Parts: sequence; C-alpha cells; structure tokens
Amino acid sequence: MKTKAVRLHGRRKLSLDEIELPKVSDREIRAKVVTNSVCFSTYKAWQQGEAHKRTPDNLQKCPVIVGHELAGIIEEVGKGLKGKYSSGDFFILQPSIYYMGKIPVPGGIYGAIGYSFPFCGGDAQDIIIPQPVIDTDSILTFKKCAFFEASLAEPLSCIIGAVNEQYHTTTDEHRHIMGIKGGGNLAILGAGGPMGIGMIDYFLNADKRPSFIMATEIDDEKFKRAKRLFKSNKNPAKLIFVNPDKENLLEKAKKLTGGKLFDDVFTLSSPAVLIETADKLLGENGTHNFFAGPSDKNLYSKINFYHIHYSHHKHIGRSGGNAEDLKEALELVEKRRLHTSKMISAIGGLDCVIDAIENFPNLPSGKKMIYTGIKMPLV
Repeated sequence: MKTKAVRLHGRRKLSLDEIELPKVSDREIRAKVVTNSVCFSTYKAWQQGEAHKRTPDNLQKCPVIVGHELAGIIEEVGKGLKGKYSSGDFFILQPSIYYMGKIPVPGGIYGAIGYSFPFCGGDAQDIIIPQPVIDTDSILTFKKCAFFEASLAEPLSCIIGAVNEQYHTTTDEHRHIMGIKGGGNLAILGAGGPMGIGMIDYFLNADKRPSFIMATEIDDEKFKRAKRLFKSNKNPAKLIFVNPDKENLLEKAKKLTGGKLFDDVFTLSSPAVLIETADKLLGENGTHNFFAGPSDKNLYSKINFYHIHYSHHKHIGRSGGNAEDLKEALELVEKRRLHTSKMISAIGGLDCVIDAIENFPNLPSGKKMIYTGIKMPLV
C-alpha cells in the first residue's frame, strides 16, 4: 500500500513523499499513525544529516521517516505475532532500541525510530513497525488516554529516565541512593520550554518529590507562559520562577534556600555558562544532571573540582528513556497524574511538518502536535 511520509534524505534535506510500504512479514506490524509531536531532536537530525549518531551513513540512498513521539492504531499483525498484538490496538513506541541484528542503522546495533528506519517514523500516515522494535518490547499498547497524550508519554519518559539515573551518595557507607533527594531543593535551569514544563509537572506529581522547586527562564514569553500554566499549583511542593536576566540568580537562590542551595539541578539548555551556573548552585552532596542534548561535540565548561572532592558534587548527563520509563510515563498519563496538554503550543497536519522542523527555533515555545491524517497549517 502507499503512504505519505516526511523523510530525511541528507543534511537539511526533507521532503514529503508518497512511498510504497512493503508487505508485512511474520514478525512485523503495519500501523496507522494518528499523532506525532515534533521534537527539537528531529531539528538536530535535520541539521546534521549523516553526521547524526543515529542516522544511516548514506541517507540519499537510504532515506528515513522522521518523528519519534508517535501514537497510533495497529492495522495488520504478522503471523508470528498473533495473540501478542491485535488489529485495533492503540500503541506507542519506545524510539531507542538496542538490537544485535542486521538492520539499516550504523553498526547494525543501535537504532532509533525517527532516525534509522526507512518505513517507521512518526511523521507518516502508515508505517511498518520492524522486527527489532518488536523483539526489544519497544511497542506499548494503551486504552485510557487520547492519542496526543500518549504521544507525549515519550518525552515524559526522557524526563523519567533522567530522574531514574539521578543519584546521591552517603559519605559514611559509600552507598548510591538513586533518584532525586526526596523533600530536598531542586532547580530546573531553562524551564520555559516543553520539556521544562513537563519536568515541573512531573516533580509536582511524582511519588518522590522535592519540597522546593526553582525554575529559571530568560525568555520573557516562555517565562510568562510557564508561570501562567502553574499559577494554580495546589501541590505541597513550593514552586518559584526566576528570570536570571532580571535577578542575581545565585544570590536569589541562597536567599530562597537559606544558604543551602540545591540537592538536584537539571539543565535543559546547553550553553557552557548554564553548566557553570548549575555547578555554582549545587549544595552539599548535590547532583547536576545535564539533560540538554548538545549539538557541539566540543562543548566544554568550567566546573569546581574542589567541590567535587570536598562537597561531594556530582555531574551526570542523561536525556533518554527506556521501555520501563515509557511504561511509567504512560501510566502517569492514563491515571491523570500528569497533564501533557501543558506541553503543547500548536497543532497541525502532515503538510506543515517540514516547515515546523526547519523553523523550529523560531516557533513559539511548546510541543507542535501533528495529526498525520489531515492537511492543516500549524496553528
């Protein structure tokens, strides 16, 4: 059957193509995509083309369907999967997979939906979910939420993955205590974008919560939108927004925390100065999580090694989830503990995807939710 899909053919080369899908093999699934959220990571893939870590080496000959925050409906199930999946099931996918088989990705080991596969990506009307995705249990079904909400379980899983990798240590027993410090102080730097909004929502509603959250943003529009979204915060955690361009952030942080500073700091943007700021905001036994995925392979920053040694400061980096993180995210969404609509600022059809990707930095903050079965400008 034929389908329409937005494909990456090389560096800064996107096109909306009509392509022929292959027949479903015994361990493949054909599915209809209903929604896909445009991610900044796709913009980076468009900028880098073959230089991106997850794309094939020759995109001109092996173009891939972009988009990885998708939700849809299973339409046809291969013979070898009968009983495990059924036509009519609603599904989402964990994009990043580890697979030791022969697949058209660099090295044949590590691939990702939206970067590596010729017939599987979110910005398409119909797709073939390949065997590696199924063999790694990277397809999850759902029943209790809307498609747009399910699409955003994927970016939420990235937040959950970062939290699950976060840790603190005990100085006497040398034990690692995983996660943020419950009841501690937490800072989110660059919190005005969709991932910052999602992260605030998560920390206000997760089982393990901080008692105080400081969220920073220098963009006025993002700052105002974030404050408006959480104006009626009814959670026990105190939430304060700070614009570092208008206040001395370190002095403000000391005042807000009584001089203790922060147990956990997450940076959601990659300028070196922001990493240095995060380092200065860490309190005793504090952990900084560099959540932002940088494009610059030569990104360096100054951090205080005296405090790494004597104040037990730690710096880690994580911004991707796994299938277990995705399950947790989907459960939180289905139980209405997280409200992903806060992350969305625009919706559109498949015909506006290329413009949304290429102009991503210039568009208003927030996720752009695409309904792939319709034509509609981004509004």
